[in-house]
Amino acid sequence: MSKIKCLNCDMILESKFRWDFQSCDCPNNTFIDGGDDYMRFGCMDITKVLFWDEEKNEFVKYNTNIKEIINEEQEEEIKCYGDCLKHCPENK
Repeated sequence: MSKIKCLNCDMILESKFRWDFQSCDCPNNTFIDGGDDYMRFGCMDITKVLFWDEEKNEFVKYNTNIKEIINEEQEEEIKCYGDCLKHCPENK
C-alpha cells in the first residue's frame, strides 16, 4: 500500500491497490496512486508532504533517499508530477 500525508490539509491518502487514485482538495493538490504495484505521487510543494515508512512505522519527509521506503520492484515506476518537480533533486 502506498500512503502519504498532506501537511497542508493534514489528510492521509492511501492507495490500496493498482489504479486506486487518491487525492486531497486543498491548494497543494497532493495525490497518490499505485497501491503495492508502484508509487505515483504529485503535489504543488513536496515540502508539505510526508511519506509512510513501513520499517519505521511513521511518516517521513521526502529526501534523495526516498528509494529506501519504496521496494525495489517499484523503483522504476516512481513518477513525480506537477510543480513538485522543482523540488526533486533528480529532476533539476
